[in-house]
Order: sequence, then C-alpha cells, then structure tokens
Amino acid sequence: MLAAIAVAATAMAIKGWQTASFLLAGVLVLLSSLLVIQVARALSAMRRHANSLAESARGAEEHYVGVLSRIVKIVEARDKHTRGGATGSESWRS
Repeated sequence: MLAAIAVAATAMAIKGWQTASFLLAGVLVLLSSLLVIQVARALSAMRRHANSLAESARGAEEHYVGVLSRIVKIVEARDKHTRGGATGSESWRS
C-alpha cells in the first residue's frame, strides 16, 4: 500500500501536479510513521511475552528439580527401610 502511494506521488510529480504529490507524500509519511509505531509496539509485546515464557520455564524447571529430589529421597529411604537400616523415628518425607 505504501509503495502504491509512493508510485502515485511520483507519477503526479512527473505530470506536474506538485500540490497533490506533496499531499500524497504527507500521507505516505503519516502512514509510514503509524506503521513503524505499530511494529515497535508489536515487537515490544513479543519481547515481554518471550521474557514471561522464559521466567515460567525457569519456575517449571525449579519445580521439576524439587519434585525429582523428593522422589530420590523417598526411594533412598524406602531402600534403607527394606534393607533393615531405618529406624522408626527416621523421616523419609523431609
């Protein structure tokens, strides 16, 4: 769309329609500015979303490591108990 307006403005300038070509050039600058602002906002939103996803992934990873460490502790305590090494007061859920 911007290219079409630029071509039309150039054609008008070649034909000698100076006022109309200046008006179209102004419209072209306005539309270009609005487009740049819209792209900048979209990139900013994408950057915020990517940061949010990275933070969520870190949280999920920490949770996963915590769950796995609890599983390892439970299995090790169970193994001690089945071998007869655990006492009644030993807690395997810590």
